[in-house]
Amino acid sequence: MLKLRQSQDEGAKLVLELESAQSVYKHALDGFDQIMFSAVANHTNVSVVSRAVPPLKASRPNKIKLMLMALMAGIGIGVAAPVAYELFLNRRMRCRDDMERGFGIPVLAQLDTAPALARSA
Repeated sequence: MLKLRQSQDEGAKLVLELESAQSVYKHALDGFDQIMFSAVANHTNVSVVSRAVPPLKASRPNKIKLMLMALMAGIGIGVAAPVAYELFLNRRMRCRDDMERGFGIPVLAQLDTAPALARSA
């Protein structure tokens, strides 16, 4: 009875392995069929207009042109960065008019300069 049970278990195990192998084979065959179908398929909407022609001489970068463009870009950035800083980021208040224009409200009081600084200036 024990031998019969072991042989049944071994048979069931072999059946599962066979089903698994058949499934893998079926997926592989489907992939192969798909590749073969796409390789044989006629593409009627594709045509060759002209063949590619290799260049007669090799191209290389124009170093003078690139250096001039880099110089112009550097000058542009060098001028634009300080101007943008002064216009947008530098919000210092230097006098009473700056305060009134910046906030749109009148100034009620103003402190005079320090006497020690006024004498030395």
